[in-house]
Amino acid sequence: MTIETLVLLLIFQLKHLIADYYLQFPYMYENKGKNKGWFSPLFDHAFIHAVGTFIIVTGYILTYGIPGKIGANMAIVFTILFVLFDLITHFVTDRWKATRKTDPSQAWFWQSLGIDQMVHHIVGILIIYALTTI
Repeated sequence: MTIETLVLLLIFQLKHLIADYYLQFPYMYENKGKNKGWFSPLFDHAFIHAVGTFIIVTGYILTYGIPGKIGANMAIVFTILFVLFDLITHFVTDRWKATRKTDPSQAWFWQSLGIDQMVHHIVGILIIYALTTI
């Protein structure tokens, strides 16, 4: 593993912490599991994650140059794909977790939270892998 990859892993972890816990506001986590009015708060939450991914990927490209020999146009395409991948997977995963009708005293609550967090971290790892190997 290169130092750049390690730094990306740490930055994605920090992005996830900030976006999932410090920039997720009550209107988001109180409404994304409801039957009505859930789309906008959930989209806003997933969009914050996507913006974080955009900043990280763009920062990586500006710092280390365009990966491989893909060219500037393809770097833009890959950046958009990474951002959309994060947005869509975060949206779907959080909607799934938010619709689990359990409470913190139930094991499934903690299991679904763990699955949710694992999926988000795997998404970051996949983006890092793609970014550093293309």
